[in-house]
Formats: sequence, structure tokens, C-alpha cells
Amino acid sequence: MKESNILLAGPRRMGKTSVMFHLLDFPCDNFLVVYLNAETLSTPADFIIHLILALRAAQPQYFFEQLKIVDYENILASAPGDLEPKEALKAGMNWGDAWEARASQLIGRIRTVNQSILLVIDELPDLFLNIQKKIPEQFEPFLRWFRAAREVSNSPIRWIAGGSASLVCTLDETGQTEWINDFYHLVLPPFTLKEAENFVLKVFSQRGVRFDARVIPRMQELLGKAIPFFLQVMVRELVDRWRLKEEKPLTAEVVDEVFERDLLGIRMLGHLQHFHSRIELRYPEIEREAVYGLLKQLSLKNGVGLKDLFASYMKFESKRAKPRNEKQLMRSFGRLLKFLQIDFYVEDIGGKRYDFASQLLKLWWKKYHAVQ
Repeated sequence: MKESNILLAGPRRMGKTSVMFHLLDFPCDNFLVVYLNAETLSTPADFIIHLILALRAAQPQYFFEQLKIVDYENILASAPGDLEPKEALKAGMNWGDAWEARASQLIGRIRTVNQSILLVIDELPDLFLNIQKKIPEQFEPFLRWFRAAREVSNSPIRWIAGGSASLVCTLDETGQTEWINDFYHLVLPPFTLKEAENFVLKVFSQRGVRFDARVIPRMQELLGKAIPFFLQVMVRELVDRWRLKEEKPLTAEVVDEVFERDLLGIRMLGHLQHFHSRIELRYPEIEREAVYGLLKQLSLKNGVGLKDLFASYMKFESKRAKPRNEKQLMRSFGRLLKFLQIDFYVEDIGGKRYDFASQLLKLWWKKYHAVQ
């Protein structure tokens, strides 16, 4: 972090935001840490306004005593009590095409202060997608400005960015990956079997849960790769079941019951349905039918060959009024496969065969969406 900016990469629910919050709670090397979730922001001006407010909220002494950006201070100080700070900044300054000058002023001022500061931006890919959709003419200027803002030479600023979508895949669609080539990519993998076992043992020990020797191996069989979030949910459900069963030792049979009834049941819809909803929100309309079809195919089989997946993709393409040529198809398919790996834990299991890494998500998809 002393020498580069970091891009946290990895599929959804791998704990990227938890890592960010850990840095916020336990700063190191004298960095002041500022966290901003950019998921709902949709313009460059929105981003700068919320970054100003995040600085003010997280590091008030730094903001008021060291940055001393008088324009912002005066606007916020004189705003009516019923006006939100973000609305006060929007109304008090003419942003429009002036966002870049104001953004550069902010970064320039931070650079003049002798204080290391870490700007943590969560859901950055969503910000990029939102700007691209809402104000496409400002998209590349924002990428260019943001790249310049991350220049590390003689700068006290470091950036950590991440999100649920792949930043590389997002920009690859428009051929603009050069704007993020300065990031050091840090991939967050699933827990190893040993890490997952240690996590379960620690939680059970803290709660006083008794269990037999078959419980943890059975959990690992049912979940597949230990996606941190899914593992946490299963452990929580098992602890609740142990309490309901008058604290009788957990067994592999109880694990099966909890997995089938609770994790694959209606109770988990709130946690898992967003995987399905994400297709409508994030995937181009031209690709959605293929996404549903490929996920159905993967959920019904124990691994699918790359050639078979591409053949299925081509069948969906043949239904179009204006099919793309083979070169376009191969590029689009490769990009789509990368997104499926990020959004749905699809992985290469060897021999150019693909499957869900998460057995839970695979069985859930098969149960609720393979009929479509």
C-alpha cells in the first residue's frame, strides 16, 4: 500500500467489504482512512460530493483543520437545518461541467497536506456502470481524471477499490482497461478447507455448541467451496438449531436437515434471490437469455465442457434477427464466462470443464430457476 493502489478482486460474498471495514477500524502506518460506498452514485459530481462528505464524517479534524477548503465549509455551515449536506453542496455550487475542476481542486488540496490518507471506494464497478449509462459523455473524462488522481509519486493519497462486479470485465467491454492498469490486483479466494474448519470450530467453541466428528466434513461436502458468507449463514443456522434442540450434540443428519430445509428453503430467498435479480440489473439485454440458459445447464450437470457451453451460447445467438459473426461471438462468450465466474462462482474444474464452485448456489439455482 505504501507504493501502489490496490484493487480487491474476487467473486461476490468473498469478504471484500469486510476487509475494507477492517482497514477502517484498524488503520496502519499512520494512514487516515475514509470509506465510501459508490454503488448508488451515478455521476462524477455525485462521486466528488459524497467523497467530500465522507472525508468530513470520517476525519472531521483533518477536514476542518488541515484541508480547510473554505467553499465547502461555508456552504455546509450556512445550509438550512432541513437540507441534507449532499443537497446543500449540489445547490451551493455549479457542478455541471465544472465537476472535473472541483475534483482536481479537492485532490490537489489533499496532496498539499502532510498526512497519509487512504481512500477506500467500495462498489467502484457499479459507479462506472452507472456513469456510463446515465452520462456516457462524461464516462471517459471521469476515467481519465480518476487515473490521474491515483498518481502515487510524491502523493500522500492511496486508494483501495473493489466491488461485486469485475472492474476489468466492466472496462473490457468498452476497451478502456488502460485506465486501471496502475492498480495492484489482490484476489480474495474462498476459505481453504483448513480455514473453514478453524472458523467453524471457533464459532462453535465460543457458543458452547457440541457436535460429533461428522459435522464439519458434511458441511464442507454440502457447501462446496467455502464462500465466507455462505459458511457464516450455515454456521448461524446450525447454532440456532442446536439451541432449539435443547443443546443436544449436532450430527451429520442435522446438517443435512438444516441444509435442505433452511439453506435451500424459503428463508434463504432474501440472501440468494439477488443472484437472479442481478441478471436483469447488470447483464446486457442481448445476453440475458444465454445467461439463464448456461446457468441452467451448469446446475443440472456435474460439470459442462467449454465446447458444450459455447455450443449452447451459439444456439441462443441463432435466434436473433441479426446474429453476430464468429469472432464477435467468441469474444462475447469469453467475457460472459468471466462474469459468470465472478457473479455465480462458476469455475474451471479441469479439462476445460466448468461447474458451480458453490454447491449451495448450484442446488438453489436448480431448485428455483432451472425450470425456466
